[in-house]
Amino acid sequence: MPGRRPEYEPTPAEIRAKCAEIQERWSEKERRKRAGGWEDPHWMPPVVELETSLPDDPGARVGHY
Repeated sequence: MPGRRPEYEPTPAEIRAKCAEIQERWSEKERRKRAGGWEDPHWMPPVVELETSLPDDPGARVGHY
């Protein structure tokens, strides 16, 4: 029936406690996986030099508007 409450509805505190209990059993790999972490913890994104003007950068064209 629409609008009918379930017989048991856990409180937010009960939900947090149960989640913490479950997460205590997770390995570090599982924790990273569930957090959306990378498989390779040493990978870093490439470094991009922001001070370099790009050829299609309008500010790099001297005397052109």
